[in-house]
Amino acid sequence: HPYEVPEVIQVPIQAGLPAYLTWVQTSVELAKA
Repeated sequence: HPYEVPEVIQVPIQAGLPAYLTWVQTSVELAKA
């Protein structure tokens, strides 16, 4: 099924494994640089 419009959603991250959350934070900061 070819999609014409990609699905983009936003959900709040309320909790998670600390090491994973640190990785996400670092990845986002690197992407902004």
